[in-house]
Amino acid sequence: MKKILLALLVLMLLLPAAGKPSEGAPLHYEKYGNIAIAVVRTDYPGTSVTDYEFLGRKKSGNGLAVDSFLFLIKDKGIEKNVLIKAEHSLISQNLISLHVTEAPFNQK
Repeated sequence: MKKILLALLVLMLLLPAAGKPSEGAPLHYEKYGNIAIAVVRTDYPGTSVTDYEFLGRKKSGNGLAVDSFLFLIKDKGIEKNVLIKAEHSLISQNLISLHVTEAPFNQK
């Protein structure tokens, strides 16, 4: 848990321009995708991310949403899926919680 909090703190310090308008319309999941990437890099140092996918956003009636991201990582020759769910407020744009789940990679 300390690693996640440290990663979030570092990310917030490295992205001071996040609130400024940028060229073109940013993807609605970009902020939480960057947080998810930082968490994977912190929780799995020395691994390589071989694939990354935004799975979608689920909204709840109370102004909250959950963005889901799936990472395929390679750790010491073993491929793993890492699912990250970022719950956040649609009103304040603040992160509420972050859930990281690891599962073996299943090839089809």
